[in-house]
Amino acid sequence: MLELSEKGDNSRVDMLVGDIYGQDYSKVGLKSSTIASSFGKVFQKGPRGDAGGGEGKKKGKAAWKQEDLARSLLYAVSNNIGQIA
Repeated sequence: MLELSEKGDNSRVDMLVGDIYGQDYSKVGLKSSTIASSFGKVFQKGPRGDAGGGEGKKKGKAAWKQEDLARSLLYAVSNNIGQIA
């Protein structure tokens, strides 16, 4: 799974601060690349990217790859461990 995640891009799967605000949210010190919601784009667009109409939408093909999902999962688990510790 780690090898798979090396090739992935979590920004295709995760909702980022920049996706919500269009830029950094400097009032509270958040960069546009900060994860706002793990797997947020998956639930927003559905399995084929058909609801939102945003970037990554492909007709007949999934909007994200297994590598993207693996990287997002790795970040989600790592962030949760960090919060618990």
